[in-house]
Amino acid sequence: EEPDAFSGLDLGLKSGVEIKQPLIIANSSLAMIAAEYARQENLFEVFHDAVFRAYWQEGKNIGEIKVLMGVAKTIGLDTSRLNAYIKDGKWKDSIKKHNSSAQDHLVSSVPTFVIGEETILGAQPYNVIKETFSKTIHSLKSKEKEINDFPNPTR
Repeated sequence: EEPDAFSGLDLGLKSGVEIKQPLIIANSSLAMIAAEYARQENLFEVFHDAVFRAYWQEGKNIGEIKVLMGVAKTIGLDTSRLNAYIKDGKWKDSIKKHNSSAQDHLVSSVPTFVIGEETILGAQPYNVIKETFSKTIHSLKSKEKEINDFPNPTR
């Protein structure tokens, strides 16, 4: 059965992952900076999963440095180097690049999906996402046909 709307809770239930509605809405900026450090250390996926668990399953405030340091420690990141990375500000260019990309795609809410040339903002019914994929696939097939039908003198 297809869900009525995309949501983390729906996906959690379908995948067997228990997701609890957090009691706080965390400012995830610090977590994003820490994730950039984890990326440099080739631990982005592991860090991302651990932060997700901390927030959505354990209800921790991922906007707090002590929470992020605890998460970092559990996955083997050097917390003193992470702390230095956060303080030295070298992450600013990377974050600017990500923010610029988000602005280019008119991202103003979470979740946001960019599918081909279409952008879907916020939680939407499943059929909206499915129709957007179908429309994008149809458009790509039409473009492919135009290219293949274009006269080629070398054929």
